[in-house]
Amino acid sequence: MEKRTQGQDGTFGGLMEPPSCAYVRTYTAPGHTVVELSGDIDMAVAESVTSHLDGATADDRPRVVVDLRLVTFIDCSSLGLLCRTRRRVLERGGHLALICVDLRVLRMMRVLSLLSVFVILSTLQDLSPIVPRRSRRDLSGSTVPQHGHPSP
Repeated sequence: MEKRTQGQDGTFGGLMEPPSCAYVRTYTAPGHTVVELSGDIDMAVAESVTSHLDGATADDRPRVVVDLRLVTFIDCSSLGLLCRTRRRVLERGGHLALICVDLRVLRMMRVLSLLSVFVILSTLQDLSPIVPRRSRRDLSGSTVPQHGHPSP
């Protein structure tokens, strides 16, 4: 898995590649840009996180995954960044998923009514296929379950 760059000019999603940061790294997985966050994600690292999220969502039809498995703390301003990222992805006709298994983070998202807003997965392997939040029917007429999340 490599860091995402686009074109020979070294741009990242039409922007210059985001600066390195101990709390965030961006790489590609098949068909997706993954932004992996780690440690305490709060206002102190918001600028670095924002540059990576903006780079990942700059293209048309971005397919973005934000991996929160290594996050030890996330504050409300950082959850606001995830909401902003979701809006940018939807405006560009793309897909966004979060990978999160930490019960504290999931509990905070539940309190803020964000669990129903995001597609939340447990692993990167759960990506294929990302099902839209609306349920769909299989050939037998049964409802196919949406991607779920661990219960906090």
